[in-house]
Amino acid sequence: MNRSIRSLFIAAHWRTFVAGLALLSVASVACASGDAANQTKSLSLRECVERALENNLEIKSERINPSIGSWGVINAQGVYDPLLSGGINYRDSDAPTDPNQSKSLGLSSLKQQQLNSNIGLAGKLPTGASYDLSGNSTRTSGDLTSNFVYTGSAGVSLTQPILKNFGLGINAATIRIARESQSIALQTFVQLVMTKINEVSIAYYELIFAIENHKSALETRALAQQLLDENRKREQVGTMSPLDVIQAESGVAGSEQNVITTARAIKDNENTLKRLICQRVTELRGISLVPVDYPLVQMVAMDVDLATNTALEKRADYLSLKHALEKQNISVQFDRNQLWPEIDLQGSYAANGRGGSFETFAERTAGGNTPTWAIGVLLTVPLGNRAARANSKHL
Repeated sequence: MNRSIRSLFIAAHWRTFVAGLALLSVASVACASGDAANQTKSLSLRECVERALENNLEIKSERINPSIGSWGVINAQGVYDPLLSGGINYRDSDAPTDPNQSKSLGLSSLKQQQLNSNIGLAGKLPTGASYDLSGNSTRTSGDLTSNFVYTGSAGVSLTQPILKNFGLGINAATIRIARESQSIALQTFVQLVMTKINEVSIAYYELIFAIENHKSALETRALAQQLLDENRKREQVGTMSPLDVIQAESGVAGSEQNVITTARAIKDNENTLKRLICQRVTELRGISLVPVDYPLVQMVAMDVDLATNTALEKRADYLSLKHALEKQNISVQFDRNQLWPEIDLQGSYAANGRGGSFETFAERTAGGNTPTWAIGVLLTVPLGNRAARANSKHL
């Protein structure tokens, strides 16, 4: 008797529990149906990847950096651009003469007019040498000259460091660092693209898994409902106890909950994929995504050595670190060079000329019969040299 009462109590308890789950299921399904999309859109994995590469804001932002890096290289190369300069000025003077000169010349003052012009081309060579090509001329007229007098010179000066800032590598350090920075920016962009493609692929196949898992949950619910119907019929004919029916009802409720959970997983994975492939959050609102590229299982032979060599040649993260290491090495070499004193070899040569006409002046200057030249060494030693020592503190 006690056992019968206990069985009826358990049966009543389970019926109440199942009824509550049923109500919860109906409410959840109603909410889900209210939010369910009325439209569907089939997308292949390739289309999702293309949309992500086109619309992703991170990729749009990072895509600019390699271009900025290329202009950084051009900016660093500008150190070798020559500088062309030129000028012209006119000078008119009226200076008083001393008493002796005034008696001999019969003039109380001397008037003179000068037209000065100059042109120059200066720059830097890859070896660190600085050059200056210059030419100047002066046309003079006044009380002491009856005609115009042209004077001037044309020459070149060169300064070549032979210790600090000497050599192709040191003087191109800024350009080399800019190139490494450009390579790092490019590899960083490639790495971001690879990461986004990987994220899209994972989200795409997770959505496929959620859809298939939901189908499996529906089949499980159908089987549980079929078992419940059969148990109820057997209970009616007396071949099965009410407890077995209650257990079958519990199985139906559990399978119903699994259906709701897997349906929610589909929406979550859809939203993840939409965030990756859309620029605007409302672009695919109300549209259910239907993947069409299901994964295929293929057996591929793996060559470990070939895969390792390929990774060392093409992996963006490894190449980025490699360029960063080379960039640091260039900086170390440059900082070490800056610890030396400056010893500059200097030389200059100029051809002078003078004539009563510009043609005569130009001909005599080009002949080089009256040259001026100089050669020397300039030593500069920074006392303390704290700036260079501070920059090279990692040595």
